[in-house]
Amino acid sequence: MNIDLLFQISEKFFLGYLIFYITYILIGNIMAMVKLYKRRLTKVLMNQLYHDYYYPVSIVVPAFNESETIITTIDNLLHLDYKIYEIIVVDDGSTDDTAQKVIDRFNMVKNDVSIRLQVPTQPIESVYEISKGGKTIKLIRKVNGGNKADVVNAGINASEYPYFVAMDADEVLQADALKNAIQLFFENDDTVAVGGLLGIANDVVFKDAYPVETPLPKKLVATMQTLEYGRAFMGSRISSDAFNANLNVSGGFGLFKKQAVIDINGYDPNSVGEDMDLALRLHRHHVENDIPYKIRFAEDAVCWTRAPFSMDDLAKQRARWHRGLMQTMWAHKSILLNPNYGLLGLLSYPYF
Repeated sequence: MNIDLLFQISEKFFLGYLIFYITYILIGNIMAMVKLYKRRLTKVLMNQLYHDYYYPVSIVVPAFNESETIITTIDNLLHLDYKIYEIIVVDDGSTDDTAQKVIDRFNMVKNDVSIRLQVPTQPIESVYEISKGGKTIKLIRKVNGGNKADVVNAGINASEYPYFVAMDADEVLQADALKNAIQLFFENDDTVAVGGLLGIANDVVFKDAYPVETPLPKKLVATMQTLEYGRAFMGSRISSDAFNANLNVSGGFGLFKKQAVIDINGYDPNSVGEDMDLALRLHRHHVENDIPYKIRFAEDAVCWTRAPFSMDDLAKQRARWHRGLMQTMWAHKSILLNPNYGLLGLLSYPYF
C-alpha cells in the first residue's frame, strides 16, 4: 500500500473519531443540563416521599489489610442520613489487624448464625455483630478469595435487606448519598442498579460524612483526575442515563436490587473488572429474557475516593482498569452494534 494513501486513511479515521467524540461529549453535556433541571423539579416531591416510605439497605464494605482506614470508614457510615441500614464489613483474610480493630472498637460479639449461600464465595470463618445507635454492624471473616468480587458476594449472602451498596473500604460515603440514590428506585420499580458520582477526596476535609472544605488536590496528578472524574461522570453518564445506556456502575459506589444480582449469580470472581462485568451481565440478562429494567445514575449521590497521587500508582491503577475493560468488553462483545440493546449497543459500547 502506498505510504501517502496510508497517511490519508489514518488522517480521515482520526478526524472522524475526533468529530464523533466531540459531538458525543457536546450532546451529552446538553442532555445533562436538561436532565439536571428536570431532576430539580421533582426533588421536592421525592424528598417528601422519602419521609413517608423507605427501603432498608445493606452496605457492604470489602476489606483486605485496611487497618489504617476501616474504623474511620465505619464511623462515617454511622452518620448517614438514612432511616434503616446495616453495615457489613467483610474481612477477606487480612494479614494485619483489620478485623481485630473493628471487634475492639465496637465491642463486637461473635454470632454463630449460619449464612445461606445465595451466590458463590469462599468459606466464611466467623461472624461478629453489634448494634450501635440503632444500626447493625456486622463483621464477616472469610477465607481469602483474592478478589473484590468474592468479598462482595460474601456480603450479599450475609445481608438482611433487599437492597445493597457495594463500596471500597477507604472511601467516604457522603451523608445524603444513600437517600439520593434510593430515590431512583422510587421513581421506577424496574430499576435494578444505581451508580453514584465519585469525587476525589485528596485534601478534602470531612465532618460527620459531609465535606466542609473541598480544595483542589495539591498534587497535579490528583488535580487532573478531579477534572477527569467530573467530565466522565457529569457528562456521558448523565446523558446515557436517559436511554438506559450506562455500561458501568462504578465499583466505588453502586446501589443494587439484591434479587437482580442473585439472579445472575452475583459478581464474577474470575473477572478483573468485576463492576463493569456485573453491569453488563445485568443488561444482558434482562434484554435476553425480555424483562423490563433500568440501570440508573444519580449525580447527587456522592462518594469520595482517594486518587493515586504519584504517576507510578496511577499507571498501576490504569493498567489494572484497562485489563479489566478489555476482558469485559471481549466477554460481552455480543452487545456491540446489537440493535436489541438500543443505544447501549449502538452508541455507548462503541464509544467505550
